Amino acid sequence: MSLPLSLPVCHTSSSMCTLYGILDSSAAISRLPPHKKELQMTNYNSPTGSVANTSPAPMNVLSVVGFVLSLVGFNVIAIILGAVGLSQIKRTGQRGRGFAIAAIVIGLVSIMIGVIIIIIAVIAAGTNNP
Repeated sequence: MSLPLSLPVCHTSSSMCTLYGILDSSAAISRLPPHKKELQMTNYNSPTGSVANTSPAPMNVLSVVGFVLSLVGFNVIAIILGAVGLSQIKRTGQRGRGFAIAAIVIGLVSIMIGVIIIIIAVIAAGTNNP
Protein backbone atom coordinates (compact mmCIF):
# COMPACT_ATOMS: atom_id res chain seq x y z
CA MET A 1 0.00 0.00 0.00
CA SER A 2 1.48 3.33 -1.04
CA LEU A 3 0.44 6.72 0.17
CA PRO A 4 -0.17 9.43 -2.42
CA LEU A 5 2.32 12.26 -2.23
CA SER A 6 0.97 15.71 -3.01
CA LEU A 7 2.38 19.14 -2.36
CA PRO A 8 0.17 22.11 -1.49
CA VAL A 9 -0.32 24.61 -4.27
CA CYS A 10 -0.92 28.34 -3.81
CA HIS A 11 -4.18 29.29 -5.48
CA THR A 12 -4.88 32.70 -6.92
CA SER A 13 -7.80 33.22 -4.53
CA SER A 14 -5.60 32.88 -1.46
CA SER A 15 -2.73 35.17 -0.63
CA MET A 16 -0.67 32.61 1.30
CA CYS A 17 0.18 29.01 1.03
CA THR A 18 -0.62 28.06 4.59
CA LEU A 19 1.64 25.05 4.91
CA TYR A 20 4.86 26.70 3.70
CA GLY A 21 4.00 30.38 4.23
CA ILE A 22 4.86 31.19 0.61
CA LEU A 23 3.39 34.48 -0.53
CA ASP A 24 1.46 34.72 -3.76
CA SER A 25 3.64 36.92 -5.95
CA SER A 26 0.93 39.34 -7.09
CA ALA A 27 -0.33 39.86 -3.54
CA ALA A 28 3.21 40.27 -2.22
CA ILE A 29 4.17 42.84 -4.83
CA SER A 30 0.99 44.85 -4.29
CA ARG A 31 1.76 45.17 -0.55
CA LEU A 32 5.33 46.40 -1.06
CA PRO A 33 6.17 50.10 -0.79
CA PRO A 34 6.92 51.79 -4.15
CA HIS A 35 10.70 51.63 -3.79
CA LYS A 36 10.63 47.89 -3.02
CA LYS A 37 8.48 46.79 -5.96
CA GLU A 38 11.54 46.28 -8.10
CA LEU A 39 12.26 43.07 -6.21
CA GLN A 40 11.87 40.03 -8.37
CA MET A 41 9.27 37.66 -6.98
CA THR A 42 8.81 34.12 -8.23
CA ASN A 43 5.34 33.50 -9.62
CA TYR A 44 4.31 30.26 -7.92
CA ASN A 45 0.97 30.21 -9.76
CA SER A 46 2.49 29.82 -13.21
CA PRO A 47 3.40 26.33 -14.35
CA THR A 48 6.94 27.36 -15.21
CA GLY A 49 7.65 29.28 -11.99
CA SER A 50 8.71 32.31 -13.99
CA VAL A 51 10.25 35.38 -12.43
CA ALA A 52 8.33 38.66 -12.69
CA ASN A 53 9.92 41.01 -15.19
CA THR A 54 10.49 44.26 -13.32
CA SER A 55 13.04 46.97 -13.93
CA PRO A 56 15.01 48.62 -11.13
CA ALA A 57 14.04 52.07 -9.92
CA PRO A 58 15.71 54.93 -11.81
CA MET A 59 18.78 56.65 -10.41
CA ASN A 60 18.29 60.11 -8.90
CA VAL A 61 20.29 62.50 -11.06
CA LEU A 62 20.64 65.26 -8.45
CA SER A 63 22.39 62.93 -6.01
CA VAL A 64 24.92 61.82 -8.64
CA VAL A 65 25.57 65.40 -9.79
CA GLY A 66 25.97 66.49 -6.15
CA PHE A 67 28.46 63.69 -5.54
CA VAL A 68 30.53 64.63 -8.59
CA LEU A 69 30.49 68.32 -7.64
CA SER A 70 31.64 67.47 -4.12
CA LEU A 71 34.66 65.69 -5.59
CA VAL A 72 35.44 68.61 -7.91
CA GLY A 73 35.24 71.21 -5.13
CA PHE A 74 31.87 72.92 -5.51
CA ASN A 75 30.97 71.96 -1.95
CA VAL A 76 28.08 74.31 -1.18
CA ILE A 77 26.27 73.35 -4.38
CA ALA A 78 27.02 69.68 -3.68
CA ILE A 79 25.47 69.90 -0.20
CA ILE A 80 22.33 71.54 -1.59
CA LEU A 81 21.96 69.03 -4.44
CA GLY A 82 22.63 66.13 -2.07
CA ALA A 83 19.93 67.32 0.34
CA VAL A 84 17.37 67.89 -2.45
CA GLY A 85 18.25 64.53 -4.01
CA LEU A 86 17.88 62.77 -0.66
CA SER A 87 14.42 64.22 -0.14
CA GLN A 88 13.40 63.21 -3.68
CA ILE A 89 14.68 59.68 -3.07
CA LYS A 90 12.63 59.36 0.11
CA ARG A 91 9.51 60.63 -1.67
CA THR A 92 9.79 58.72 -4.98
CA GLY A 93 11.76 55.59 -4.07
CA GLN A 94 14.53 56.19 -6.60
CA ARG A 95 18.04 54.80 -6.19
CA GLY A 96 21.07 56.94 -5.29
CA ARG A 97 20.71 57.42 -1.55
CA GLY A 98 24.40 56.65 -1.03
CA PHE A 99 25.44 59.25 -3.60
CA ALA A 100 23.29 61.89 -1.90
CA ILE A 101 24.67 61.13 1.56
CA ALA A 102 28.23 61.06 0.21
CA ALA A 103 27.72 64.45 -1.49
CA ILE A 104 26.53 65.97 1.78
CA VAL A 105 29.29 64.42 3.90
CA ILE A 106 32.15 65.17 1.47
CA GLY A 107 30.89 68.74 1.01
CA LEU A 108 30.65 69.38 4.76
CA VAL A 109 34.02 67.79 5.53
CA SER A 110 35.71 69.77 2.73
CA ILE A 111 34.25 73.04 4.03
CA MET A 112 35.35 72.24 7.59
CA ILE A 113 38.89 71.42 6.40
CA GLY A 114 38.97 74.70 4.44
CA VAL A 115 37.87 76.69 7.50
CA ILE A 116 40.50 75.00 9.68
CA ILE A 117 43.23 75.75 7.11
CA ILE A 118 42.17 79.41 6.96
CA ILE A 119 42.20 79.70 10.78
CA ILE A 120 45.67 78.14 10.97
CA ALA A 121 46.93 80.47 8.22
CA VAL A 122 45.58 83.57 9.99
CA ILE A 123 47.11 82.49 13.30
CA ALA A 124 50.44 81.71 11.63
CA ALA A 125 50.47 85.06 9.81
CA GLY A 126 49.74 86.94 13.05
CA THR A 127 52.59 85.34 15.01
CA ASN A 128 55.31 86.20 12.43
CA ASN A 129 54.99 90.00 12.85
CA PRO A 130 57.77 91.46 15.07
